[in-house]
Amino acid sequence: MNLNQIINMAIRMIMRRGINAGINRGLDMASRRGKPTRDGANDERERIDDGRGGS
Repeated sequence: MNLNQIINMAIRMIMRRGINAGINRGLDMASRRGKPTRDGANDERERIDDGRGGS
């Protein structure tokens, strides 16, 4: 293998990891859309327990 092939292989590996991480992050965000976060759910539960109500 010459130097050009090694550099191309390394760049492809780095790009593949970066693109896969971005896709995974985007899918995670899309699957959480419309759902409260854990902190938001806890805050809402605390308000209900305190009798303050949510809205």
